[in-house]
Amino acid sequence: MRNISNSEVSTWLSCRNKYRYAFDLDLEPKKRSDPLTRGTIGHDALDVYYKTLQAGVEPTHVRAMDAATKRLGTIMSQPDAPFDLILDVRRILELYWAYYEGDPNWEILEVEEMHNLPLNEDYSMPTRLDLLVRDKTDGKIALVDHKFYYDMPNPDKLALNVQFPKYIGALAEAGIKVDYCLLNVLRYRKLKNPALSDVFKRYKVTVSPAKIRRALHTHILASQEITEYRSLPEAVRPSVAIPVFNDMVCKHCDFANLCQSEFDGGDINYLIETDYQKNSYGYNDPTTEGLL
Repeated sequence: MRNISNSEVSTWLSCRNKYRYAFDLDLEPKKRSDPLTRGTIGHDALDVYYKTLQAGVEPTHVRAMDAATKRLGTIMSQPDAPFDLILDVRRILELYWAYYEGDPNWEILEVEEMHNLPLNEDYSMPTRLDLLVRDKTDGKIALVDHKFYYDMPNPDKLALNVQFPKYIGALAEAGIKVDYCLLNVLRYRKLKNPALSDVFKRYKVTVSPAKIRRALHTHILASQEITEYRSLPEAVRPSVAIPVFNDMVCKHCDFANLCQSEFDGGDINYLIETDYQKNSYGYNDPTTEGLL
């Protein structure tokens, strides 16, 4: 059974050459972008916060805030720590904690739990859930996904979110019923005298059975394409990993400099050695070609 994640499929569908760099050559940039770094630090702190809430030792909210703040301090003590971003995450989280006050209506079921969800006899989808909660007011279960955004997302575009229907469908196959998803947005844009409702929003997303079926079907089709690509000899893969050369895709791509160098006929080995490192993503093992 091949183990192919939502992120791997999304990368494949966005650009074959980007996929080759990220999952075939197994690379990631040594220096991450500020938004990605902020999101990673924020997720780490929220992980500690909600795990402490889940433990339920009184006073839970105070203990959770202290534990998350301590975690930020540990990150700050690391060599080359991005002090400004860490302090910005702390600013955002202090407002977040004041706004939601420990989410007293949530029963915390899972925090950053890893699931390997079977899709059919050939493919499974590794999935790490930010948060799974039960609403104490109605008993419904929600899958919560934390996002640090500069501005609030366009609600209309949430209808095109393919991650939520995939996760709901795959979790159902694994016997875990999810009633709806919440996109938990923490806005990091600094506003003058903002209301906290302008900084934090939770978008409720429900998905139809048809959307779940289509999302999982698309994932399986893309997984089949990935499997076929990875069965090719390594020397052949670069010739079929066609770059999209689209500004909307390329301008935010972590591998744009590698792609440009190859396009110009250059040798990318020096760039790989100086600017990139082994992918820490964790779902893709090139020594086994993704086999479980």
